[in-house]
Amino acid sequence: MKLFFLRHGIAEDQSPTGRDADRRLTTEGIAEMEAVAAGMAAMGLWFDSIRSSPRVRAKHTAEIAAAALGQSAQLSLEPALSHGCGLAELRELLAGVDNKARVLLVGHQPDLSLNIGALIGGGRVQMKKAALACVEVSRLEPGGGELRWLVPAEYLSMIGTASNKNV
Repeated sequence: MKLFFLRHGIAEDQSPTGRDADRRLTTEGIAEMEAVAAGMAAMGLWFDSIRSSPRVRAKHTAEIAAAALGQSAQLSLEPALSHGCGLAELRELLAGVDNKARVLLVGHQPDLSLNIGALIGGGRVQMKKAALACVEVSRLEPGGGELRWLVPAEYLSMIGTASNKNV
């Protein structure tokens, strides 16, 4: 299975409601995510499913990516991807998923970095905002995966911007 981890884009420091779950992407965060999503499309990425935290900033990030990839129908909201998602929750979330599937998981720090680190058997991984990582997983357990790549938002944006200039 290939798991792709996408961290949400730049979000407001505080929501109008005061609830963390309601924090929205900023104007800058939306623009960055649109460029990142264009980069993902230019890379030819596709997913069997796109699963996102229901928190507003992650949901909007997932919607932008899914739309750019023409895969809005594959998007589902998964409360397990809110804060506190560890390997046990990931295992439960992905139970029954084909071992050849390509799944995009959109979520938050520190969960994304911790899960990637655990899957690859340790090490420090830092998922900056709007970064995308790919982990090839043979087993959803510590050391059961291999980090294939981790691309920061600025590089994905450059790919997206370059591909848009060729249109």
